[in-house]
This record gives sequence, structure tokens and C-alpha cells, in this order.
Amino acid sequence: MQDYSIWCRAARNLVTSILGFGLISPIALAQDAPRKIAQEIGWTAYTVSEGNRQVCYVLGTPDKLDPKAKRKPHLMVTHRPGEKVYNVVSIDLGQDLPPDGAAEIAIGKEKFQFFTRQQTAWARDSEGDKAATSAMIKSKELSITAHPAKGPPITDVYNLAGFTQTLAAIDKSCNVRR
Repeated sequence: MQDYSIWCRAARNLVTSILGFGLISPIALAQDAPRKIAQEIGWTAYTVSEGNRQVCYVLGTPDKLDPKAKRKPHLMVTHRPGEKVYNVVSIDLGQDLPPDGAAEIAIGKEKFQFFTRQQTAWARDSEGDKAATSAMIKSKELSITAHPAKGPPITDVYNLAGFTQTLAAIDKSCNVRR
């Protein structure tokens, strides 16, 4: 019994120290693991709780990228209903990009200009996110071209088959109406 109480006290002190030094936030401790809610060709839908707020997102990987590339790019569309944020499109190219650089996105016949920060390309505003998501629903393919901080331009191509079904799954989970 004494060993158990010593262990409990040590664990409590460790958690208190970690929280006190800000190494882990209380929200991170309360965060659940993502739960897969749907999967289609090249796309997976997830939901996760961050504290008491739900987050839903679709994650896809490109069908075409440089075979010599040692990077792991992915595209996400995210809903955060607790913050009233929907259809946030982010494309992680898996390589450092210049701050406030440009990325060209082609979705079907539509073209979009995203900005870059660290390894990710983002729409400039919520209207750009909404327009890009709407174009993805109607199209078969998305391509992104960006110029990394070092090296030649990067072009990745995503097959959008399966995207609409996984987006519908996160819409339902996060109560988003189209």
C-alpha cells in the first residue's frame, strides 16, 4: 500500500511540474485520439475532441509526386464548429517553403493562389477555403505547385475520387450543411 501511495504522489508531482512549466497544456492532456469515421479512395475522414471542442477533418495524400522525394505531403480540409470555422484547406508539402510565398492550386478548370508558411499552403481567407472546397467536390483532380525555400519547384497531384464522400462524413459529424 505504501508503494502505491508513493507512486501516486510521484505521478501527481510529475503532472503538476509538467503543467506548471507549460511543457504540456491541460487541453493536450484532455485531447482524445482521432477517430476514423470514413475512408474512400485516397481519403480518410476523422473526428477528434480538443478539450470540449470537436474537430472534424478529411486527410488525403497525393497520387503523383516526385518518386525521388523524401517527403510526406498531405491535404486536409478541417471543420472547427466550436470556433465557427469550416472548410479550412491546408496542403502540407512536406518541405520548407518561403514565408508568405505563393502556391498555385488547380482544381479542375479553376485556379487558386494560396500563401505558404513553413511547409504548408493555405487559402488567404475563408471565402478562398469555401471556393476551393466547392471546386474539389465538383472536380476529379487537384494539383499544387510551389517553390520551396531550396531546390526546384514541387508539384503534387491529388485524385479527388472519394473526397466528396469523406467530406460528407465530416459534414455530418460536425453538423455542417452544404
